[in-house]
Amino acid sequence: MMKKSVGLCITIFMLMIPNVLPAQDTDNGGPEVIVEISPEMPTTGAPCAVTLLIDHPLPDEVSVIAPPFIPSLFFDRLVKSPRAAEERVWTAVEYRFIPNSRGLFILEPFTIICPSGTIRTNPVVLDVGIPAEQQKTVSLRIVWEGAPSQMTTGGAAAFALRINGMGSWPPGGQFFMPEVPRGAILESLPLTAEERAGGIAIKLNFIPMESGVFSLPARVLSYEGLRLEIPGLRIRVNDSPAVEEPDAQAVTVPDGDADVRFPDFDFAAAEKNITSKTRRRQCETIYDTARDLWGRGLYARALAELRRNERDHPAGALLQPIRREAEEKLGLFNTENENRDRRKLLMFFTIFLFLFVIISLFVCLFFLRHFFRKRAVSNRKLIVFFSAILAVLGLFCLFRLMNSRGVNGKSSRFGVTHKTPVRRTADYAGEEYFIFREGQPVIILHNSSTWLNVRANDASGGSGWIPADAVIFY
Repeated sequence: MMKKSVGLCITIFMLMIPNVLPAQDTDNGGPEVIVEISPEMPTTGAPCAVTLLIDHPLPDEVSVIAPPFIPSLFFDRLVKSPRAAEERVWTAVEYRFIPNSRGLFILEPFTIICPSGTIRTNPVVLDVGIPAEQQKTVSLRIVWEGAPSQMTTGGAAAFALRINGMGSWPPGGQFFMPEVPRGAILESLPLTAEERAGGIAIKLNFIPMESGVFSLPARVLSYEGLRLEIPGLRIRVNDSPAVEEPDAQAVTVPDGDADVRFPDFDFAAAEKNITSKTRRRQCETIYDTARDLWGRGLYARALAELRRNERDHPAGALLQPIRREAEEKLGLFNTENENRDRRKLLMFFTIFLFLFVIISLFVCLFFLRHFFRKRAVSNRKLIVFFSAILAVLGLFCLFRLMNSRGVNGKSSRFGVTHKTPVRRTADYAGEEYFIFREGQPVIILHNSSTWLNVRANDASGGSGWIPADAVIFY
């Protein structure tokens, strides 16, 4: 029995010898070998095959010495079989992998040994990406800055495309260069280090040669898994000099040719509704601040400014029609107004609770008085004193808790969103329900720092998860 076992081991070892021989050159140069990669663009989590097509008809006579495989390429299986190609029979040696990370991976040469000789392949390069459905989609705030709303033919203006939240942008300016319409000169200007660090992606010098409307259509670019939604731009070009309105600037067009001019408001006509000149000046300052933000294309920030003061300012009711008209210009209708009576109701409720606790305390002491001895009068007074202090502190904490606008102790319960997809889960790969428009008011239900579970503060009541950086709290 021992002799049979030793003989079997020797036989197995002899069969394995061809697979461990070092690669060596032969006089005839070895067989022809073709390397195939399927699919050509592998992705993480999906099977990938590296197939060696060897010009030899008998698979049993072909041995392959494979290089060490890197851990990022999980080796699944090896399949060796004959394959008919070009009216000949080849030997196909297929190595199947499952990549578990993205990147550029290089496999060292394979060594093929067969009766016709020995040959080494070239290194095999695998460029592993991520599936399209799992690509990270980030809604960045991208705006045009510095462009005038009107110009005359032959004039010149410089404006820039800014990507907020990304800092210095790696691609060169030509990556963002738009197609130049007829009748205009558009050239890219060099950027300083400070401009790049501030998020300027490209700076353009514009010279219109014909009158009309100069427009750059909205575009969608992709870079390193990021989805970049470049907004459209419109500038009116006149034959003769035109008088521009103060603070008028080109703005991002959210939907086609929508009219996105900031609503006008006559504070002089509304003076009778404002009880003091101080409050009138405060409202004018709030209006000017919101109009400046709006003129720079920061629609959501302008609406957050209006909503915050509509809720907190004593004369905030005057800002409500301005805010509603501004929302309608962005296609937002039937949004909820800010509740300015909430604080008053909480105050009355707190006073009621305070009186109820005090009265209940004295009633309890009245019934307990007969259970105390006369010598314990001082103790009863001390109990009353500390009970009153505890009641005041408890009611104060209760009022602060009920009046808090925070959620989970973070930021605020109310916000205004940029244009952003609403997803089923807190993940960029999550199912997309719908898309919030620019300026959508929301109520924050849960804050996980990087993702927010929100509900639309309007008649629709749609809810889901959105990135935290897509919300401006107020």
